[in-house]
Amino acid sequence: MPVESASSISRTIISNCASPPQRDASSACTRPLWVVYADIANNSGVEDGSALFPYNTVQEAINAAGLGTNMIIRTGDYVEGPKIFEKRGVITAENGLVRVR
Repeated sequence: MPVESASSISRTIISNCASPPQRDASSACTRPLWVVYADIANNSGVEDGSALFPYNTVQEAINAAGLGTNMIIRTGDYVEGPKIFEKRGVITAENGLVRVR
């Protein structure tokens, strides 16, 4: 039986996903990790949580996050009150200080 590397398995899983991958349990997509971005500097008028069009509030990113989500919050001072993230996942500050208040 041939042995597949983790990277080839990951590529296969991701290539089977819709674009963008579905976030609900009924989806055939089995993408191992969902990534959601937030960037207060995004004033493009387009927000989908991607690296190119991140949500411009932490709350929008939390609302979009599913179990196992990796939230990447870009540098900035987010004045939107305290947040509670009650989902399994990882929150990462990107490129410097992130303050949510």
